Amino acid sequence: MKKISLLAVILLSMAFNSFSSHYVGGEIYWRCIAGTGKYIFYLDFYRDCGPNSAGIGTGPTTLQVLNTPRPNNNTLSSIPMSWVPPEPGAPLGPNGGRSVAPTCIGCGSSAATNSISCTNQDNGTLEKYSYRSAAITLAGKPPSGLANQWLNGWVFSWTAPCCRSSDVINISNTSTGALFKAIMYGDGRPSQDPCYDNSPEFKEQPASIVCQKYDFQFNHNATDLELDSLDFKWANIVDRSTSTTQYAPQFNSWASGYSLANPTPTAASNALNRPARIDNKSGAINMFVVLPANVPANDSRIFITSAQVDAWGCDQNGNTVKKATIFRDMPFNIFDCPRNTFTYNDNNGNPIQVDEQNQPPYIQIDSTSGSLNLDTTIYAGDSISVSFLAIDTNVSRCSPTLLTNVTIEPSGFQFDKNFNDPRGNCPIQPCATLNPAPSGAPVKKLVGLNTVGTKFNWQTTCDHLDISSIVGASCQQLSEGVFKFIMKTYDDFCPVPGINYASITITLKSPDPIGPPIIRCVSANENGTYTITWSEPFYPDTTNSFFSYDLYLGQRGINSTSPFTFLAAPIRQNIKDYEGSFTTVAYAPGQEYAFKMKTNFGCGGLNESAFSNLVSTSNRLTATHIGTLPVGNSLAPFTRVRLDWKTLFEVTTNNTNSTNPILSAASMLDTWDGKYLIYQRHTPHDSGPWVLLDSITNPNTKTWSTNSPVCNDSVAFKIVTRDTLMNCESHSEAVVMYMVTLDLPPSPPIVEASTLPNGDVFLKWSTAGTTARSYQVYESNAAGARGAFVDSTVAPGDTMLITGAGANLVQKYYSIIPLDFCTGQLGDSSLVSPLFLQGVIVTNTTNCTNEAQLNWSNFEGYVEQGHTIYASANGSAPSVVGTTPPATRSFNYPVASNTNYQFYVEARRNAQGFVSTSNVKLDTTAELPQKYKVYPPNVRCIRANTGVIELEWIPSENPSNNFISYLIERQDANGVWQILERDSSITSDIFVDANPLGNPVYRVSTSSLYCGNAEDSTASQIVSPMRLSVTPTPLNGPSVRLDWTNISSVNYTNPFEIFKDTSIGFNSQSIIAQGTNTLTDFGVCGEYADYYVQVQDTSGCFSTSNVDGDFFTDPFGPERQLIDYVTVDYTDINNLGVEVVWSPNPSPDVKFYEVQRVFQNVTPRLLATFSQLPGFAYIDTSLALNLDDYREIYLLTANDSCGSPSEGPIDSVYTIDVDATFSICDSANIVTWSPYEYFHSANDVLYEVFASQTKVFNDFISVGFSSDTVFNHVGVDTGSWFYYVKAIENGGSGPFFSRSNLVELYVEYPPAPDFQYMHSVTVMSPFQVDLLCYVDTNSLTRGYQVLKGEQAFNMSNVKYISRDEVIDSKVTYTDYLAETDERSYFYQIRALDSCGNLSINSNLGKSIFLEIITDNVALSNVLYWDKYEEWNNGVAYYLIYKGIDSQFGVNPHDTVFVTSQTGPRLKYVDDVSDYLSANGSLSEGQFCYYVVAVEDGVEVPTLTNIIPGEGLSNAVCAFMEPTMYIPNAFSPGSAVNSVFRPEGIYFDFTRYEMVIFNRWGERVFETTDYNRGWNGEVNGGDIAPIGTYVYTIRFIDSKGEERLKKGTVTIIR
Repeated sequence: MKKISLLAVILLSMAFNSFSSHYVGGEIYWRCIAGTGKYIFYLDFYRDCGPNSAGIGTGPTTLQVLNTPRPNNNTLSSIPMSWVPPEPGAPLGPNGGRSVAPTCIGCGSSAATNSISCTNQDNGTLEKYSYRSAAITLAGKPPSGLANQWLNGWVFSWTAPCCRSSDVINISNTSTGALFKAIMYGDGRPSQDPCYDNSPEFKEQPASIVCQKYDFQFNHNATDLELDSLDFKWANIVDRSTSTTQYAPQFNSWASGYSLANPTPTAASNALNRPARIDNKSGAINMFVVLPANVPANDSRIFITSAQVDAWGCDQNGNTVKKATIFRDMPFNIFDCPRNTFTYNDNNGNPIQVDEQNQPPYIQIDSTSGSLNLDTTIYAGDSISVSFLAIDTNVSRCSPTLLTNVTIEPSGFQFDKNFNDPRGNCPIQPCATLNPAPSGAPVKKLVGLNTVGTKFNWQTTCDHLDISSIVGASCQQLSEGVFKFIMKTYDDFCPVPGINYASITITLKSPDPIGPPIIRCVSANENGTYTITWSEPFYPDTTNSFFSYDLYLGQRGINSTSPFTFLAAPIRQNIKDYEGSFTTVAYAPGQEYAFKMKTNFGCGGLNESAFSNLVSTSNRLTATHIGTLPVGNSLAPFTRVRLDWKTLFEVTTNNTNSTNPILSAASMLDTWDGKYLIYQRHTPHDSGPWVLLDSITNPNTKTWSTNSPVCNDSVAFKIVTRDTLMNCESHSEAVVMYMVTLDLPPSPPIVEASTLPNGDVFLKWSTAGTTARSYQVYESNAAGARGAFVDSTVAPGDTMLITGAGANLVQKYYSIIPLDFCTGQLGDSSLVSPLFLQGVIVTNTTNCTNEAQLNWSNFEGYVEQGHTIYASANGSAPSVVGTTPPATRSFNYPVASNTNYQFYVEARRNAQGFVSTSNVKLDTTAELPQKYKVYPPNVRCIRANTGVIELEWIPSENPSNNFISYLIERQDANGVWQILERDSSITSDIFVDANPLGNPVYRVSTSSLYCGNAEDSTASQIVSPMRLSVTPTPLNGPSVRLDWTNISSVNYTNPFEIFKDTSIGFNSQSIIAQGTNTLTDFGVCGEYADYYVQVQDTSGCFSTSNVDGDFFTDPFGPERQLIDYVTVDYTDINNLGVEVVWSPNPSPDVKFYEVQRVFQNVTPRLLATFSQLPGFAYIDTSLALNLDDYREIYLLTANDSCGSPSEGPIDSVYTIDVDATFSICDSANIVTWSPYEYFHSANDVLYEVFASQTKVFNDFISVGFSSDTVFNHVGVDTGSWFYYVKAIENGGSGPFFSRSNLVELYVEYPPAPDFQYMHSVTVMSPFQVDLLCYVDTNSLTRGYQVLKGEQAFNMSNVKYISRDEVIDSKVTYTDYLAETDERSYFYQIRALDSCGNLSINSNLGKSIFLEIITDNVALSNVLYWDKYEEWNNGVAYYLIYKGIDSQFGVNPHDTVFVTSQTGPRLKYVDDVSDYLSANGSLSEGQFCYYVVAVEDGVEVPTLTNIIPGEGLSNAVCAFMEPTMYIPNAFSPGSAVNSVFRPEGIYFDFTRYEMVIFNRWGERVFETTDYNRGWNGEVNGGDIAPIGTYVYTIRFIDSKGEERLKKGTVTIIR
């Protein structure tokens, strides 16, 4: 009830005040309301924020309608307008309007650092006032076609009673009025009822104040819901209309130096000035202004402009017409901004002087730096993604970081309302989005420190050009539309932010035009139908523009040269196959048919391409008899036919489009294979299968002839072409010709004549193209004389096998003669003879070889292309052993001994592989002399013994027993090989050279009997013994170096074995793998040693080197000694020590080690000297302190038997020092330590952190790992904590490690809040929800977050409330973005601790969403609402408040008590069948409700006197349909039923009219009083005669709409 009363007070306070002065701009526009057909008009005007003496108020006003005939039969001359308060949360001016002053936060008292405020009525600041009309009807057609341009269209105007602001300097007179207007032209329809068009709207607020002296851009962001094309221009400033019925504008004159083209200062007043220019396409306004010198500092001047926007769209016939014009009178307040001047200290304390002119943020759109505009064109279906970056290079004296805040405010009617959902709230989905998306209320923004960026994303579709869903839209599909997105970008410089209005302008076009398809094949089918096959257009569809194809048919007479006559309508429409085929119906013969196609493309397929090239395939083939032989025979012409044809595809149209090649047609010739295929069929009587006769490869050949393929019958012919792209064929119509055969058949071509292995003969010939009935074969001779008859074969048989022919013994000849099918006479014969092969085997005793010498006869039957010789040994498969050219008829082939051979020869005919085979020749070869040479032995070992060299080899194999001897050779000094010995024993394997010279080299070969002669083999590999040299290497300590050579040409796999003798004999010393030929050996100073090298071959023999030796020397100490690791020893945790661990020094001469510790970080102190010990470790327990807060340094050296220390530098290792601190915001102990960098593996070190709350070593546990020197131990409890760190080498795999010293830390947390209770969630208006939450203010809390969501499990942060804003333990918040008439919301208050982390959550609170369903039959309203959630004790009960006819609390039944129900959804049925209105009369039928949930007690610890919470729902209203009973008869003057009066309910009884007419249409009674009926009297007292009378009853229902009832009533007596 409080809410209703408060709203009434607000409405009553909106008293109208007369308008007076201070006007600087304004605009008028309208919207077409979907579903109603009515218009709503809007008026916005702007005034300065000066004192309210002008009397500009917030009462109602009117728009004037100019130009006759006016709407609604010339009766609508004005439109009432009501004030619209600013949206919740918007900044307000001092006079009640919405402030549009710049936003910045000052930091000082001077004008140079404080913000300009509308509240303070600073110069140049503006307020906005908004008005709107009720929904109205505009019937009639706006005037058009008049010579006076101002009399065309309806002009909707509003005139300010007085003056413009005196700060306007670019017009000559500011004391006159100001007229704002918009013009409606329509699109030529007879009436604007119902509405069908929205005017353009300005979506961007005017820029109220900008600084001088920078490039400034502004954009009104005018948009049109129907995507009408918008043109922008400057308009003159209008003071008033001199006529109250017709629009007769009186223009204000421009001040000196200004004009319509130059409304801001020009270069005439200052060379830097660039006057304002407006882009006619995008509407962008650009200027550079330097104020006149007489303008005081920190002051401004106003330049008034008027932007005209013409909306051009299509009418119902598709013609482009101007539909609307809107104007915006807008001020540009140019401010003389102060320079940014101050001093600050840099990081080193040095003063830095700043003196700069503030500039707006630097803009980068996509990859274009410094550009304020992106103007691009894309096609529907494309997506666009553009980065947007704003950077401010100025510094701010008001910011602790010296960085300014940069803000982006995006706008554009295709943006989603929340900027983040492509399927969100925008006129045509998908919506444009930004990532990241802006946030906040009432204006959504993106804010960043110094820099802010986002990504513009938009997926376009053809839907964005489809405006058919818009009410009354004339055009269904546009070819293009322009979409603007404005990115208002500014800094927070005071007093005036630097600002610019960057724009992304996207021209969205219908996808690219495409040409017609290419008809690839048109085939005439035998049933009279035609099949057309096509491929995609020549230029592919890259923008998904294709919609469908249409197919057209043309015809003309046979052999006509006239153009084809085409049917007006296509024979097939809406073909969707991008590539495919279509078969027509059958068409009548006797005509020539042609086909062509075109493409429908673009959004909706509303655009058409040119026609494809014309293609015809019917009646293009003719046939003529041309036979001449036999001479004198009357049937001779029918023996041969000539075919003539036109090309099957005739291009008869020129569709080349030079301006747009994409629309040009392409020819099917592009992919024709260039061949004409000739087909015929003739058996029987033109009914057999089609047979391919010929292929014409010359595309210019269009004639062909053939002899008769039949004796006496009809033959059909057709021409076929093939397309290689679509793999289709074009068939001509068939022609049928009568043909006869009178010629004898020719001699048959021979295909094959072969002799089989048994001497039988196989013959094969060709029967193609002949009329032979059969073929007869005769024996013959070489001259072709016919001999004995052999056999015959019936055609089409073409082979014969002649058994017992004996062709393997003697050459055979045959004649093949055809017998004519038609005449029965023999034709020409063909002579054939297979190859006859002969040959002998010849033995060559000189080179131990056998050779087969072959020769063969000529082949008769076809021209040979060459011969192939085949051979088979001992029954193996035959293989090719040679070829000869046609003229060569002999071939020699080497053969083995004691082998059975078979040979035959093939005569090749041509590339097709036809062959004829000779007879088979059989031969056996004789035995040959021995041809085996014994291979040389494999020398494997060579030994250098004292004074002799031993060679050892693996004996050679002697499979043929023809071995003679081994030859052992040594190379002399001149390189000549000398024979040392010939050994005739095949089993010998060792040779001893008793007198080797120098470095001897040896080889061994064999001598054996070869083909009856003694011959030597090739020599074995060349070998020489290993050579060993021993030299002292004092630089490596007491050592010698052994180097030896490999045995040449022998590869060993076993290792080398080194033998050493120091005085007690040789012993094995080392094993060295193959590939290594050196060894360093260590000994004792002054000692002598001999060595030799031995290697064993895999065959079992050994090779040895010579013996060599030398003395050991030792001038140097051991190798550098390294420490493996140093670690703190925790054996006694209260008295820590340090353990030093090392590995033995690899030097052989190490006698003792020395461990040192650096004392006071300066002087090393010796801790221990000792010889080698097991484990090589030392524990230092001499430390007096507990190793806290410092590091220890340890040194280690190794010393040899001569007392020389190990090489430097000396290895020094530090212990790890650990520290820890407590971070309350992270609930963590931060452990840090010095790095351990002394492992020698060179791999990463992994640190493991151990913790305990007791100082007991076994209680420590691992709490985590780190590769850095810091670790956060999170979630620590209150109390003492002990830590040490363990460094582990090799990334944690060890084996070495180092523990740190020990550190102790104490942890303590502040207590959490005791309570946080959401007391109430209350709906206050359709867009307002109030929250109240009680919180514990005694706890350490930074602030509170307000969470909101449609589900309890998915809520987001919508507001931060600082601790300072909490009063009396109450956190309050008002949500102005709730859509309470659509849904309910969950809310929760989250307390943040001093670190900003979650401390405690309140209980949930859920707003009540109330819905209503009206039952006009049962006269009841059914209420449904969501239950309130989640008070601790639940809901005690619900109260339902009801208002009748917009009034609450006037009836005892208005408040209904409802107990709490269960379930998430509650219901109540209200009977409204008998209700009175507030004044006691019957209700008009309007019932409004809201629900209040009352908490069942309250539980808030430590707080008293808190009443139970209440949660209000949204308010809902129902309108009952009026019900009225009207009698059809009455009896005046009688005791009953003497008065005619209707009975009704649910309408406005004060707005009622009843009129009675007699049968002549005369009015006999009327009343506007519902309670007064007609008693039958007429003419002041006479009783009306009996009869029937007509009544009309008019009244207003509960929705304010007029109802009419008509009928008759009868007077009876």
